[in-house]
Amino acid sequence: MPKVDGNIRLRREKHKGRIKNTEAYLSHVEAIRTYFEEREEEDQDKEFISYIKDDLMEFFDISEEEADKMISKSVFMELLKDDPDYVYHYEAEYWAHYIFQTQMIRTV
Repeated sequence: MPKVDGNIRLRREKHKGRIKNTEAYLSHVEAIRTYFEEREEEDQDKEFISYIKDDLMEFFDISEEEADKMISKSVFMELLKDDPDYVYHYEAEYWAHYIFQTQMIRTV
């Protein structure tokens, strides 16, 4: 996340007349920080999903398309949104086996 020196920027922005008060500035800085944190989490999620997909293809000899379908049909994506701490507690290999097994149970 980029570092922002709040005091210097605040003085500059006030002199330019862009920011009327400190609260507006702090709100703006918080919005920027939140944006970068969310982007970082998205990138981390995409990377983790790619590891799961690779493990599915390697361990179960399925195509990339099949792995994508299995991941999207599983409860994994919902868990990732609702409880990321729980998801990241386990490795990608665990989730690959979990997703494959739950998909096989559903097809039986």
